[in-house]
Amino acid sequence: MANEKNLYQRILAVAADIRNVEKNLSVDVYGGKSYKAVADYDVVVAVKNAEAKHGILSIPVSQELVEHEIMEYTTSKGDRKTQFVDIVKMTLRLINVDDPTQFLDITTFGRGIDNGDKSFGKASTYARKYGLLNAYKIATGEDPDQQGSEE
Repeated sequence: MANEKNLYQRILAVAADIRNVEKNLSVDVYGGKSYKAVADYDVVVAVKNAEAKHGILSIPVSQELVEHEIMEYTTSKGDRKTQFVDIVKMTLRLINVDDPTQFLDITTFGRGIDNGDKSFGKASTYARKYGLLNAYKIATGEDPDQQGSEE
């Protein structure tokens, strides 16, 4: 029975159920370029379904602002712009719902950049998303080590 499994067996079962999440999100960047990314929605839905099936609850138990920076710059058109950059440290807890004394804490970081007040939320979402991807070893497609850096 599923409720006889310990937390690590449950994590292994979730990891087996969610082998990968495709990069279905296209993110536009300055200069008309874009890149493919994993949508938070896709990760959260896949993880929630598998965690419910295998009796795990994942929740953030702590979150702190590690760094806050205000960047000011001038665009190529001469306009002055401000961006806010936040780095968040988050601890996610994976809990065996049938025995809450069994839990595992995962510390992760996220960085968010925004022209308004959303940089903290973006950093928090990023930290949670990548914490879950790493906790369950969920593949997202391309291997970043295969891509060279631009000069």
